[in-house]
Amino acid sequence: MAAVCPSFKFCPHSFAQFFVSPLCLKSAVDRELLAVNNEHEKNLQSDSWRVAQLSESTLNPAHPISRFATGNFETLRDAPKAAGFDIRDELLSFYHSHYCAGLMKLCVIGRDPLDRLEEMTRRSFSAVKNLGRQRPDFRAIPLALPEHTGTVTRIVPVKNHRSMELEWLLPPCHHQFLSRPGKLIAHCLAHEAEGSLAHALKERSLINELRASSPEENSSYSVFSLQLELTEAGLQRVDEILSLTFAYVAMLQRSLREQPEVWRRDIFEEVKAVQEMEFLFREKVTQRAASSDRQSCSHAPTVAAGGPSKAGAATCTHFSSFF
Repeated sequence: MAAVCPSFKFCPHSFAQFFVSPLCLKSAVDRELLAVNNEHEKNLQSDSWRVAQLSESTLNPAHPISRFATGNFETLRDAPKAAGFDIRDELLSFYHSHYCAGLMKLCVIGRDPLDRLEEMTRRSFSAVKNLGRQRPDFRAIPLALPEHTGTVTRIVPVKNHRSMELEWLLPPCHHQFLSRPGKLIAHCLAHEAEGSLAHALKERSLINELRASSPEENSSYSVFSLQLELTEAGLQRVDEILSLTFAYVAMLQRSLREQPEVWRRDIFEEVKAVQEMEFLFREKVTQRAASSDRQSCSHAPTVAAGGPSKAGAATCTHFSSFF
């Protein structure tokens, strides 16, 4: 959770009450149900939401990630009511079971001196109870079974566009926040110089753009993705794109094993220089955006310069072995 308020002196106590003694009024619950349902209906015509839900629903049905990710009237109002559940009672039950200070993190941004910010924050938030709850752990449940991997899903989009996304399911990687091997692998996959994957695919007129994302991470799993904007020819030659992509990944794996010094000396230094430049000259963001960013990555400390530390080739080799 994040707190940003120009008049911080009056903000923390009011904000803290959402976690100390929420009212959960029936009228407020009804309004939120309407808002969630409206959001869901809007997402029905969003290709990104449709693809995300399809991707998650094709994973291991025993894993929570495979469930419906948002909600609508049917799942949050009609079905529970038919089963004899009162939504407000269920909300309060969830609050009493899971709203535990030991499971929460708070990011505060304000203009007051740090000691003053800490004093006001402690005074307002110390009333949040610590129930001694343990954080849920889903690592024992496989994210995907063998039948859920190595598959190709073809989707008819709402909008007229051609794209392909490859996803690799990985173990949790957030503990590697200092070395960030995924950042180095993404840099190599998205590089556009001669001899790169992007260059080879563009030379064959198969893609217009290629993007590689650092792993989407949480405490249970990570997802590394490669997004490609296809040409009309590329849409007809998907198998060729896949073959070139996996051949390039195999080449990176051989390079990590046979030329680790190149990764330490050249690739690392190039990524480091780019990241430091982006950090030093990045545009200012709003306090709300800054607090949300810090809160979202609060599971691990961030690297001061915004880039990877000296990543050993062995770390990258281990990371790439999951591809």
